[in-house]
Amino acid sequence: MNNTPNPNKNTGGAQRPAQPQVNRNAQAAGRPAGAQRPAGAQRPAGAQRPAGAQQARRPVQPQGTQNKAPNGKKGGKKNKDFILTVLALVLVVALAITILVCCIKAIVDTVSKNNDTTGSIVTTTGTTGTTAATDPIYPTPVPGAWNEGFTTISRNNNAIHEGDLILVNGNYAYQFPENRSHLDTLYGKTGHGSSGGVFDLGIGMTYPDGTEKPIELSKHIISNLTTMLSEMKAACPTLASYADRHLRIVSGYRTLEKQQTLYENETVEGLTAKPGHSEHHTGLTFDIRVKEKDNNNILYLNDTEQAWITENCAKYGFILRYTDDNKDITGILNEDWHFRYVGVAHASYMVEKDLCLEEYIDFLRENHHYGLDEPLNYTVGETEYTIYYFPASVENDTTNIYVPAANYEISGNNVDGFIVTITK
Repeated sequence: MNNTPNPNKNTGGAQRPAQPQVNRNAQAAGRPAGAQRPAGAQRPAGAQRPAGAQQARRPVQPQGTQNKAPNGKKGGKKNKDFILTVLALVLVVALAITILVCCIKAIVDTVSKNNDTTGSIVTTTGTTGTTAATDPIYPTPVPGAWNEGFTTISRNNNAIHEGDLILVNGNYAYQFPENRSHLDTLYGKTGHGSSGGVFDLGIGMTYPDGTEKPIELSKHIISNLTTMLSEMKAACPTLASYADRHLRIVSGYRTLEKQQTLYENETVEGLTAKPGHSEHHTGLTFDIRVKEKDNNNILYLNDTEQAWITENCAKYGFILRYTDDNKDITGILNEDWHFRYVGVAHASYMVEKDLCLEEYIDFLRENHHYGLDEPLNYTVGETEYTIYYFPASVENDTTNIYVPAANYEISGNNVDGFIVTITK
């Protein structure tokens, strides 16, 4: 505050006399204006300033400088501003680095995809097919590794519904193809009829368009089936005479409409799969019984016949699909007559380890997942196989599957990916 008196201030109507100008740098103890204390002069110890003497006033600061902070405070404010500026620069630099790293990562991911080095990781619980959100990058096979020289081959993700290892059950429906070109009839094949002397056929299939055909199966399994039936006849004395007793294939491929009819007329709950969920839709399954001379009834295999086909079917790529031991997993009661083709390597391993198809699909995913685990190496006779699971892409409509240059097969599992089988 400016302490200079205002000579024009109203003091009750009277004018204050003009005050003489005083040097404000002088002490008010009566020292003449401009006089200085003699050098070295000190006020006597204990001396008091005379009564009424006024304390020297602080020099008046020039106009416009009254509110400015002392030099020390100015320095503190400058230091604070400097620190804030540095912090702001650090934040800007950190943000720029983060953006740069993200851009580099995006570029690397794009280049990797273009070089066909992506795959997909699918994390699953059982056969529920719970999937991860992204596809990781698979490392390029290196010299000396089990997959040395592997390259990628592209498969549409719909192909997971095709192949010898597709799982069709109450949880996973069969995806019908556009046509039935993959099927062929058993009629007239090796061993068929009295001239062939091994097996005959039950009632064929009537298709929705009215076409009637003898029992059909997938073309590529018929040779294995007829070979197995011929060797079964040779091994079982009860089948020696076709005229007296012979094998009969009572069912093969079924349409959706046929399965619907059977399901609606089911007499024992748990024996007939729901329409769309039957393995018979695949053409990879057949039901077998026997027919005796002068007996119109279709009979079950006897103990000797049943034992032979159960113990030897894997040699030809077949498994006994439904048993009492796995009914809680498959959802189907024991069916001694129902056999399913999965391929020699897989059938042999499943029989050896006592696994049903549901368990085998889970086993490969959990233990032989490409990029995470070593493959399954298995030998049947003198033939070596390498088997692994490869998940379908969850980011793209196609999956780039790592495979060798030759001698491999790819099958979907009808759940979430593919199974690769390499024959060495």
